[in-house]
Amino acid sequence: MEVTPKAPAEFAQIASLIGDEAFFVLVEAFGGTRVFIPQTLNRRHPVAEAIGWDALVALSAAFAGQHLTVPVARSWRVQVYSGRGMTRQQIARALQMSERGVFHILGRIRTNDAQLALDLNG
Repeated sequence: MEVTPKAPAEFAQIASLIGDEAFFVLVEAFGGTRVFIPQTLNRRHPVAEAIGWDALVALSAAFAGQHLTVPVARSWRVQVYSGRGMTRQQIARALQMSERGVFHILGRIRTNDAQLALDLNG
């Protein structure tokens, strides 16, 4: 089973409601757009079909009747894809960005992880 890295803090409200994997699927399906979260739920709603019924119920409890802006979360998606074994080239194609951009994001993530390890140990 693949483990999805914890969503970044700026997305914590949504990710804590539906879980990191469902949040990843939501971002993959609707990133960069606004989706309407209905008060009256339907199992055939596009969000329910993407992330599952239970996750839509959780979103509706918090955001019923509102439009939810779904982030693109590109840096986090690079981290998820990398953790799942995708190459830089595959990630670049999946996210429609350059390999160089993927390289820079991965370098920034590694630098942040190294700094965190120093802070925790030092």
